[in-house]
Amino acid sequence: MPKLCDLFPATSRCRPTQVKWLEEFSWAGSQTISLAKAMMADLHHASRLPTQDFSNRCRLFRDDISGLMASSLDDSTRALIDTLKFTVGQVPISYFTSTGHFPEAYDWTLWSISRDHDPNKIVNQVVYHLPPFTGADPSANDFSELFLVDWILYAYYLAIRFGGLDELTRDRFDYCYGKTLEAIIKGDRDVGIEAIAILANWAAHTKHELLPSIVEAIESWLNHSELSAQHKIRLGTVLLGEASHLCKHNPTTFARQMLHDHSAQFQTQDRFL
Repeated sequence: MPKLCDLFPATSRCRPTQVKWLEEFSWAGSQTISLAKAMMADLHHASRLPTQDFSNRCRLFRDDISGLMASSLDDSTRALIDTLKFTVGQVPISYFTSTGHFPEAYDWTLWSISRDHDPNKIVNQVVYHLPPFTGADPSANDFSELFLVDWILYAYYLAIRFGGLDELTRDRFDYCYGKTLEAIIKGDRDVGIEAIAILANWAAHTKHELLPSIVEAIESWLNHSELSAQHKIRLGTVLLGEASHLCKHNPTTFARQMLHDHSAQFQTQDRFL
C-alpha cells in the first residue's frame, strides 16, 4: 500500500500541513474525505501567503492530481479522485474569484469538474461533470455535494463578470438552480441565497426562459418571516437590477420600501452586489 507522500510527491513537500504524509493510504470513501479535509485546511492556511506563492502552492496539488489521473487506476479510484479535486479545488476557486483574479478562478472552476481539462490550453474539448460523480463511494459523493452550491455561486458569477463559461452555465442551469433550491430548503441559506441571487442575475443577463419564474419565486420569498433581513436585502437587489422589468412592484417604490424596512441592516461590503 503506497504512502500519501508517494501519491502526492509535490504537495507533500509543503509545510505547514495537517496531512499525515507518511501514512499508508488506500482509496476509500472515508480516507478520501479525511484527506480532502486536511488538504483544504492546508490551502486555507496557505491563502495567507502572497497571491503568487499561493497560486504556486495550489498548482503543486493540481500537478499531483494530474499525475494520478494519468496513471493506471480503476474507475472507482478515478471517481474518488474526482471528489477530491472538486472539494479541494473550491479553495482556490473562492480565493481567486474573491480577489478578482478571474483567469485563474476560471481555470480552477473548469479543472475541478473535468479529468482532462488543461489550463495551459486555449481550447479544451473535454467532458465536464458536476457531483455526484458516477462510480464514486456514496460517502465521498455526499461530501463533495456539500460544496456544490459554492461551485455554482462562483461559476455563474464568473460567467457574468469574466465570461468564457456560456455553454457550460447554460447547459447546467436547470440542474444548478434545482440543487441551489434544495440546499436552501435543507437550511444552507447563506451560500444558497447568494447563489440564487447570482443565478437570477445570470438569467437576467442572458435572458433565460426561467427568469420570470425565478423573479416570482424571489418576490414570494421576500414575504417569508424565516428569512433574515440580510437575505431579503440580497434577494431584493435582484429585483432592482436587470430583472426589474419583471417585478410586480415599481422598482423605485420597491427600493424605498426595502430601505424603510431594513435600513439598519444594509451593508456595503457584499462582494457580489
